[in-house]
Amino acid sequence: MPPHNFIPILVTLLAVWQRAFGNDSPQFLSSNQIYQIKEDKAIGSILFSLTATDSDGPQNLHFSIPTNHETNQIVGLRNERGNNTNGRIVDVVLKQKLDRDYTASPFKKLLFAVEDNPSGDGNYIQQGIDVFVVDVNDEDPKFEQNRYEFNINENSGDGFLVTTVKATDPDTGTILRYSMKPVGQAVSDDYRYSFKVDAVSGEVKVNTTLDANKYNYYEYKLYVNDSGEEGGRTGEASLLVRINDIQDKPPYFTNLPYSANVPENATVGALVIQVSALDGDKDVPNSVSYSFAGGYFANFNINSGTGEITVKNQLDRDSPAVKEKGGVYAINVKAVEDDESQPMAMRTATTLVTIKVDDVNDNTPTFYKSRYEAEILENMQEGVPVTFTSPAVMNVSDIDQTANSHFALTLEKDGKPYTDFSPLPLEVYAESSVLIRVQNMSALDYEKVQEITFQIVAREIGTTERLSSSATVVVKIKDMNDNTPQFVPETPTRKSVPEDFVQGNPILTLTATDLDTGENGKITYNIRGSNVFTINPTSGEITLNGPLDRETVSHYILTAEATDGGGRTAFTNLNITVQDVNDVKPTFLREEYYVTVREDSLTFLRGNLVVKAVDDDAPNTPNSQVKYQIIHASAGLQNKFSVNETSGEVTLVAKIDYEALPTELSGRVQLEIEAYDMGTPRLASSINVTVEIEDVNDNAPVFNQSVYTATILETVSAGTSVVQVFASDSDATPPSNQFLYRIDSGASDKFRINFQTGEITVETGAQLDRETKDLYLLNISATDRGAISQFGECIVEITIKDANDEPPRFVQENMQATIMENAALGEEVKCVSAVDPDGQHNLEFSLLIDSVVGFDEDERPVNVTGAGIQNYFKMVPSTGCIQVQSTLDREMVETVVLKVLVTDTLADTGSQTATGTVTVTLLDYNDNGPEFVPDDTYNVRISEGLELQSVVMRFETEDKDKQQTVTYQMESDPYNNFDITQSTGILQLKSKLDRETHEVFLVKVLAIDSGIPAITSTATVSVTVQDINDNSPYFSEYLTQYKVKENATAGTIVCRLSATDADLGEFGRVEYRFEVSNDDDNLKINKTSGEIYVARTLDREQRSSYTLYVRANDNPRDPDNQRTNQTVPIVILVDDINDNKPVFTNVEKTATVLENESPGRLVFTSSAEDPDDGVNSELKYTLAGPQEILNILTMTTIRRNISSIPKYFGEIRVAKSLIGLSGKHAMTVTVTDNGIMPLSTQTDLEITIEDVNIHPPVFVKPSGTNATITADESQNDETEPRSIFNFTASDADSGRNKEIYFEILRENDWQFFKLESCNFTGCELKNRRPLDRETHPTYLIKIKAEDNGVPKNYSTILTLTIVTLDINDELPEFLDDRSAPYRIQPHRIQIEEERVHDQTSTDLNIAVDKDAGNNSIICYYIIGGDPIVKEKFNLHTSGNLTLTAPIDRETLNVPYINFVIFATPRCFEKFDGYSRPEVYPPQNYAINRTTLWVQVEILDINDNPPVFKRSVLTIGVSRDTGYRTSITNLQDLVTDADATMSVEFHALRTEQYLQNSKLTTTKPFEVFKNGTVATNVFFQANMYGYFLIFVQAKENVTGGSPFYANATLRISLINDDQRLKVIIRQSPEAVRAFQVEFIQKLTTATGYRIVVDKIQVHDTGNTEGNVNQNMTDMFIHGEDMKTNETISAVELRRTIDSLADELYQFKYFYKVAEIVLTTSEVEEKSLENTFKMALILVTVILALLCVAICIIFYISRRQYKRKLKAATALAYAANNGSGTILTQCSNSDLHKLELPGTNVHAYENANPIYIEKVLLEEAGEHNDDDDSLDNNAIESTSPSATSEQHMSMNFYTEDNDLNKVPQSKLGNGDAILNAALLQHQKAKLKNGTAGNENGTAVYANGRLESKADNFEGLPTTEI
Repeated sequence: MPPHNFIPILVTLLAVWQRAFGNDSPQFLSSNQIYQIKEDKAIGSILFSLTATDSDGPQNLHFSIPTNHETNQIVGLRNERGNNTNGRIVDVVLKQKLDRDYTASPFKKLLFAVEDNPSGDGNYIQQGIDVFVVDVNDEDPKFEQNRYEFNINENSGDGFLVTTVKATDPDTGTILRYSMKPVGQAVSDDYRYSFKVDAVSGEVKVNTTLDANKYNYYEYKLYVNDSGEEGGRTGEASLLVRINDIQDKPPYFTNLPYSANVPENATVGALVIQVSALDGDKDVPNSVSYSFAGGYFANFNINSGTGEITVKNQLDRDSPAVKEKGGVYAINVKAVEDDESQPMAMRTATTLVTIKVDDVNDNTPTFYKSRYEAEILENMQEGVPVTFTSPAVMNVSDIDQTANSHFALTLEKDGKPYTDFSPLPLEVYAESSVLIRVQNMSALDYEKVQEITFQIVAREIGTTERLSSSATVVVKIKDMNDNTPQFVPETPTRKSVPEDFVQGNPILTLTATDLDTGENGKITYNIRGSNVFTINPTSGEITLNGPLDRETVSHYILTAEATDGGGRTAFTNLNITVQDVNDVKPTFLREEYYVTVREDSLTFLRGNLVVKAVDDDAPNTPNSQVKYQIIHASAGLQNKFSVNETSGEVTLVAKIDYEALPTELSGRVQLEIEAYDMGTPRLASSINVTVEIEDVNDNAPVFNQSVYTATILETVSAGTSVVQVFASDSDATPPSNQFLYRIDSGASDKFRINFQTGEITVETGAQLDRETKDLYLLNISATDRGAISQFGECIVEITIKDANDEPPRFVQENMQATIMENAALGEEVKCVSAVDPDGQHNLEFSLLIDSVVGFDEDERPVNVTGAGIQNYFKMVPSTGCIQVQSTLDREMVETVVLKVLVTDTLADTGSQTATGTVTVTLLDYNDNGPEFVPDDTYNVRISEGLELQSVVMRFETEDKDKQQTVTYQMESDPYNNFDITQSTGILQLKSKLDRETHEVFLVKVLAIDSGIPAITSTATVSVTVQDINDNSPYFSEYLTQYKVKENATAGTIVCRLSATDADLGEFGRVEYRFEVSNDDDNLKINKTSGEIYVARTLDREQRSSYTLYVRANDNPRDPDNQRTNQTVPIVILVDDINDNKPVFTNVEKTATVLENESPGRLVFTSSAEDPDDGVNSELKYTLAGPQEILNILTMTTIRRNISSIPKYFGEIRVAKSLIGLSGKHAMTVTVTDNGIMPLSTQTDLEITIEDVNIHPPVFVKPSGTNATITADESQNDETEPRSIFNFTASDADSGRNKEIYFEILRENDWQFFKLESCNFTGCELKNRRPLDRETHPTYLIKIKAEDNGVPKNYSTILTLTIVTLDINDELPEFLDDRSAPYRIQPHRIQIEEERVHDQTSTDLNIAVDKDAGNNSIICYYIIGGDPIVKEKFNLHTSGNLTLTAPIDRETLNVPYINFVIFATPRCFEKFDGYSRPEVYPPQNYAINRTTLWVQVEILDINDNPPVFKRSVLTIGVSRDTGYRTSITNLQDLVTDADATMSVEFHALRTEQYLQNSKLTTTKPFEVFKNGTVATNVFFQANMYGYFLIFVQAKENVTGGSPFYANATLRISLINDDQRLKVIIRQSPEAVRAFQVEFIQKLTTATGYRIVVDKIQVHDTGNTEGNVNQNMTDMFIHGEDMKTNETISAVELRRTIDSLADELYQFKYFYKVAEIVLTTSEVEEKSLENTFKMALILVTVILALLCVAICIIFYISRRQYKRKLKAATALAYAANNGSGTILTQCSNSDLHKLELPGTNVHAYENANPIYIEKVLLEEAGEHNDDDDSLDNNAIESTSPSATSEQHMSMNFYTEDNDLNKVPQSKLGNGDAILNAALLQHQKAKLKNGTAGNENGTAVYANGRLESKADNFEGLPTTEI
């Protein structure tokens, strides 16, 4: 082998060896991953985990960090876990905070190691891990500088760059944003935003115009934000910018404004005022020069250097030029900086200087005229001014100013003050117009005086000269119509008049008076409201002018007017009530009534019969009260009927027997019902009511005997006649009176009956055996042929005679009986009965006395002989009745056993007897009362402390009677202390006992047993109450206050208290003690006597009183059972003695008083106290010192109660003026008490008198602190302020103390006025704003005058009222809201229709004129509106709106009437123009407030009845309409002209006109109150015809009588295919509105009665069920007007199509889109096919059913052999009415079968072979089987010789016609059945199972049939 082949082998072997024996190195997993860690990672957090694996161990891997590597400083290892194979894991944990911001690289290289054998030689592997430190925003950005400071000039413009700030952020990726905020002086926005910083670049720039004089520096805080998350991080710095001032400001004046006063006589050169100005640039100021720049300065000079202004020329305040300017010189002064380098505008300033010239009194108040003439209407109210006529205005003025122009106005007459008028204003400043106002309105009476002359005087106020002038005023009084007529109080306003009052007769007379004279006092009368009455315009007499009809108008409300010659009108309401007269008969609502009733019923078939009549006389009076009575009835049947006299409901009070009616009535009874009123005379009307009586089968056949008896021998032969029964039927009409006989049961096949004659005979083959049965009871019935068959029954007793050979026997051998123990003698206990099989017997009964035994109630034997018990009872031999013979006693014996014996005395052989036992139980009777055990007398002792409901004792009683329950009740309890348990007899305490009140008393208890009647017993209880300690001691009357001297010796008794206790013994013994211990033990109490005494020495000053509580305890030996009482607080006062000196309490030794203090002023108060009491503590103060001080100061002792304690003070007060005595003065104060031996104390006092400013300013003009002046209100064009008043003030002080400063206080109306030309003595008052009397009739301001005194300022406030004099400058205004178009609303008024004007008076005087007096008078006119306004309304100029005629709301298109009224002060003008505005509100209505849009709403009253659109309403209803389905709503078919009236609907009655059927219900349709008509039944498919519903629409009113409307609703039953659908392009609401006229026109065109069935929204016909709301589907059908038959839809459409040309306009007008069939031909064809398939299916099913029936018949035939006898039933033949069955067959009866004989299957249409009747047990004996055939008739004791029988019968279907059989073949009516019976009889004879020995008769069906009764030869039946 070549060498190189060993190399692979060697390598393989080494690998195997390494695998088997070598140590594999561990491996790191995911060593190339880079971990990203945020720099803010918390120390101790796990950064990541290391995972390593090692497949061979030998130990768990161990992780480590190389020792000298920096990794050790950053991280550590923790929590090694896992295994080598799957992975060993260790967590790397952060040890040192990471920092990304200040390291060069974000990467860190971490080194880790893992080894597999740390303790030995193992593999050691290192692994490096790269970590990327992720930066977080954890460092604040920083500015390059902490503070920036800069200087810039103030002219640096907007946008000037101040500096650029920079900031850095160690974090990476941040975006820096700069901002700034001001600090310091940051109070305004112009400061805040003077600079701005660019948010990105950091540039700081000027942002506004700078002004160094305003702000000479700015300081801001700079902020930089790094835009990080959650608001980022922010750094701060400060910025200071200083502003350098430059020369750019003009000068400015100081001490503005400049105003000065100068007297008009000031000398030339006198200083007036000085102005002063400074350069606006404060840092670089220039000098300033002054000059006049404009204004009225010709009389003044100005110093250019100092600014002093002096008088240049002599001033004259009264010159026109000065007066024109209000005495004020307005001068413009200019100040110029001395700096030529600046523009003139930058160095010049001007100001206004006002100089007011003060006036001197050199002018007299002067009136413009010396005589004034005026006029005024008489009786004008106080305050109304007169109207000047010559001249038109009175003016007075004084051209002087300020106080010199202040004068007063007064009125004088004959040199004396005159007060009937007063001038306004009373005081005038300078100039004023004057009003003369009425002050005494009583002086203005034209009838007394027509002219008044007086003088008005103007006299100055406050001047030395008191200049004055006067003028004469002549006032002429104008007459006016000032009195309104007045109706005299006794004028009647209410009158009642009968409606038959004669026309022309007077009703009442009105009287009115008027205080005016002449024409104004002449009165004219008028009435409004009705033309039925008229009034004499002169006398006021009201007469009847027309007929009265209360039923038309019952009440008249008239308005009576009394108008004087001046047009003044008085109104009064007249209420004339029309009294009702009974002049209207009751009227029935219908012409006649027709009802039907069955003769066996008391209820009419179609519901209640109510006749209704109305009387239109006065409601709720006898005249309109309608009652009803029956006045006649056919055949005298009034007693069968009753009518409710109030409701009119006719009812049957007794059933009417049809058979009892006379035949000529034909079952119809005629009633005549009268409706009468209760008036006088009584009026009545009548109506006929037809009552049809329906005959019913209400009479059963009646046998002439209920029991028939017959006796026959048991050997009687078959066919023997036994008895014949007879019956009759009282019914009047067939088939109810036709009947047949049969034996129902009891014959046992021994007898048979002839069904026609009722003869009973012995049945063929019957064998009678009396020993087997001696009596046959046959139940015989006679059954009629009525619809519901009735039958009569009788019993036939057939007795079988036999010999007497049988003993008697008791019917019941052991009998029970009960009898009350108090039974009367002779009372029957028990009747026993016995029977004897023999026919002839005589039974006698008796008691066996020796056999009587008795037992008591415990069933113990009783000695009957000793107690006479055997004689308790006796027996009547003939009847077997046991009777009571002697008195019974249940308590002695309860059960008596008697032996009874019966004997047949007619026995043929030997003695025939029988015995029985009667056990008699005596029933208890309550004859013993309860007895108390052991006795009925009791003695009881009870503690008075016994708790309520405690048991006192228990009563026990015994009662000898049985089952008695004894109850207890209190009979006598004098004090209501006890109660007894009714059932147990436990006596309990109900109320507390009190020994002290009642110690011994008697109580009675009643015991009552439960018998009827109850028996009672009485027990008497003597109650003795034992004492307990239940009473507390009671204190006798005592005082609550005592006195003791403080020097009283020990043992002195202060007082004595006494208490008693009502209890006995120890319980009543009392001891005393203090409740609260006396803390100083100075007082004590004797515990037995109650004496309080002094124990130790008292000191009142230490303690002045003691408050004690004394407690009294009883039962002192038993502390646990004591009762106590305590006194109210007892106060012991310690009387004082005078043993203490007074002591001063105040420490002050000095006092100060101002020299201006007035007498009585308090200077000093000295206080002292004396611990003694009473007079010993009363103090008196005296003052000692220099006499001159004692002359001006006085000291008085004052007593004050402080906290109710008297305190004494010494008050030093000023006695005289101190002026001139300033300085310090030494005094001595002495205080002395008032004790018997007075004690005193002294102290020193120093008093200082200080000098002060003592005079406040005083207003001179006007004088006082409150004044009123007048001022004309401003003209509309006034722009400049004007002088209002000049006022002055003075101060009695001198020097600076008399300098006065004036100001208007900022209160009330201060903003309207200002002060000008002020000096130290006064100011001129001017208006700042225009004065408006309408908004401010008066203004109130306060002017303060304050001096400059020392040590304090004094001020006086003048309250000045400024009265604004009015000028006529305002128009009237309506104040409704017209601020926006949507806010404009009319002034709404509501008036009921049909009202007269006095009921609709409305005051529209709502405009406001802001002027005053005559300027505010407003007159109103209607200037436009609806045409009806002029006809119906009248507006008085005073604003009173009335109706001139009633308004009918229903005649209006809309219930609103609009018009416009105009308010104007021009009352003398007339406005005849009237126009209707085009729109409301009228044009310019929002701005023209002199007009008012009025809207009158005419309220509806109920004066119109509802009206149906047609008297006959028609509708069609499909037969498949469901139950309770709404078919129409009558609301759409009725109208009411009244607006708000709602209508209810009622169905009066419903009539049916159906073919082939009739509904049993009387209400097939329901009419709801809301007008909805709904079905009330399910209609059948075969119903044809229509219904008539008589409906009534009744108004729903809450008061008054409602109106009615009646209509007939015709509802036709139709098929859906009889309808047409008219599609109309209008909404359903619109279609319903014209549906009546639509149908009328279509009916006229087609000739058919067109009926609307339904109106609905148009169905578009798609599968989604969409509808078209704007189109309508109207479903109609047509009816033949003659036959009332419904026309097919095809025929109706054909007719309409044939009239296409005629109906073209009709369709166009009503927007008819299409007329279509509701069912298509395809649908009809499909429906026909469906019916055919259904018919075929039904035919197949019926065929299969017939086959099944045949099979069942065949199988069943063999099971009903025993019932073949029933096949002998005869055919139901006709009856001739007398009960005899006709032999002639009638066609109508061939299919009807009735079962004769014993067959109980006989009922109409029954098959006698297969149908069984229920209640079979009623027929036959108890041992019969459950069928209708007697066992005797079918089964015999001998074996039957027959086996099976086969028969065949032909069954006829309904298609077979029996009439096809020739009548000759049929014979009588039973021919077919008789033929079948004959064949059956032959078969029986052949088989030997029936018949007798000679074979002449056959036994069939329980009766004997002869051959003559059978028919042969009929081919239809074969048996």
